[in-house]
Amino acid sequence: MIALWHAPGALTSTKINVKTLSVIFCLFFQQLEIELGVEVVMINIDECLIEKAFCSELSCTNILNKSEVPYPVYTNTSSFVGVKAFVDPVCECQINPPKTKCLNGGTPLEDRCECNPGFEGPNCEILSVGFHGDGWALYPPIPACKEASLSLDITPMKDDGLILYVGPIRRNTVLNVQDFMSLELKDGYPRLLMDYGSGTTFLEHKQSRLSDGKLHHIDIFWTNTSIEMKVDSCQMSSCLRLTTPIKPNEFLNVNGPLQLGGSFVDLASLSKEMLWNYGPIR
Repeated sequence: MIALWHAPGALTSTKINVKTLSVIFCLFFQQLEIELGVEVVMINIDECLIEKAFCSELSCTNILNKSEVPYPVYTNTSSFVGVKAFVDPVCECQINPPKTKCLNGGTPLEDRCECNPGFEGPNCEILSVGFHGDGWALYPPIPACKEASLSLDITPMKDDGLILYVGPIRRNTVLNVQDFMSLELKDGYPRLLMDYGSGTTFLEHKQSRLSDGKLHHIDIFWTNTSIEMKVDSCQMSSCLRLTTPIKPNEFLNVNGPLQLGGSFVDLASLSKEMLWNYGPIR
């Protein structure tokens, strides 16, 4: 198994980040296995990936712990000393956030950031991104929470396309985890697919077309008993779509990065390999 983390306090390159490195490993894992003579079971160690392996009825989050004792490696001619780090599961949805860290030249002010123009997130992140071809953006994977939500604003210019995908990026015959979530536009209407590992269910919203060049807001809520999609903050029953996940699995357990605006994965081929009864579009 391979895990890539930003170590707190460590010097990191501004040219490449952990998520990008993870993608590179995923794209070339077969070559990596041949060169090293090993089988890569998991890229990004995720102790929460196997449902209820550690947290029977609760949420599960991974945390990185470091030992004060260094990790030495001895060979016949050389010795190496590194940080002894390990990933532990914690049966909570969210770990207490670290001290405020301001990105992109922001200035910390007690518990908030004062950001430069163009950076509007709570930690001076960029909150908007546009795609005009085959591009995509990568974000951290979603933790396995008993109750979770995701909100975003979109201005689609086409009737069909993938908005976001999070789930496997290749079939893992050892772990056999098939959980995924995708949000897409089909004929201008939003379509949500969700698989907790027991089968894919989907929601379609036919109240209004979103491919009109205007800004639209989408809220997605999921728990161990329900999945809900709301469009444009409308409270009318016609604006809401609600379904239940296919049992017996109760959590969305995903390890791959959340991909926004497109995907670096051939989702059509992956759908066939995973035997999803409904698969995300490209």
